Amino acid sequence: MIILRTLLFATGAIFLVIFFYCFVRRRSQFSSLFAVLSLAIMVYALGYAFELGARNIDEIKFWLKVEYFGLAFLPTFWFLFAYKSQYKRNPTFQLNFAMFAIPVLTLFFCVTNEYHHLYYSEVTAVFVNNQPLAVLGKGPWYIVFTVYSNATLLGSLYVFFRQWRTSKRGISSRGFWMMMGALSVTVFELI
Repeated sequence: MIILRTLLFATGAIFLVIFFYCFVRRRSQFSSLFAVLSLAIMVYALGYAFELGARNIDEIKFWLKVEYFGLAFLPTFWFLFAYKSQYKRNPTFQLNFAMFAIPVLTLFFCVTNEYHHLYYSEVTAVFVNNQPLAVLGKGPWYIVFTVYSNATLLGSLYVFFRQWRTSKRGISSRGFWMMMGALSVTVFELI
């Protein structure tokens, strides 16, 4: 558990540095989007690290809520990064609205879960070596977000695949390596 928490804290610190670097050095059209993607990863990683260090169920619930300030938006930011990479323009207002509707609702349902149990049907803890670990019952909105998240990641993978296939540079193209990154995230998500 200590090793995982250390890795999560290190990940959070690395993405905090990346966030500031991208935010300050905004040289390309992707910098701002990658900065907020890095910030979302940082919030999720640090929230998860603190969740794993929680001493009781109330702390677990609190850190679960913090995690979703990052996690709810990760698939959307990743897809928008893929979109902007492929089409070299900002998405339309309608696309942004559609892409952010589910993450915003997910964050709302997660933060207010104790009133309706739409996201988690129950949140309990089991103790392993005197350390509480969350046991999460999946509510209906959890399933909606999981489907959205996987569909968005697969959509990103498709966009990067198209970018790679239209590139003449083969495996040295940015599209290929972004596709490999998206593929690893998608496989990890599905496991």
